[in-house]
Amino acid sequence: MNLQFYTVLDNQPQTPNNSVPTIPLSTNDTLAIYRLHGRNYEGWLGESLNDWRAERTLYNYKKEELVEFATTVQTLENKTQEVCVIFNNNSGGHAAQNAFSLQDILDISFENLSPRQLDLF
Repeated sequence: MNLQFYTVLDNQPQTPNNSVPTIPLSTNDTLAIYRLHGRNYEGWLGESLNDWRAERTLYNYKKEELVEFATTVQTLENKTQEVCVIFNNNSGGHAAQNAFSLQDILDISFENLSPRQLDLF
């Protein structure tokens, strides 16, 4: 059995009892995964919500926040071969646009993607 362990960094609201701090270090030189859950503090707490699944990740990142994430991605990029960024702030439909904005900030583009994938956004 060949097991591989990769670094997974979560970025989420820092609440008193149910959050994990983001420490931008990679423990694997092959792949680091950076998941961005939004910064909806009230939604993350889950108190007084009708549907926490719909509200927890309801957040649209500001440009300044995306620039902050770009810095973290560049830090990780110096320590691992590949960095995968996953936007999980999707309950309000913000994930795709935030991902495109981060691509612009990082000045990266992807070639030969399936046209069907791009049509999803």
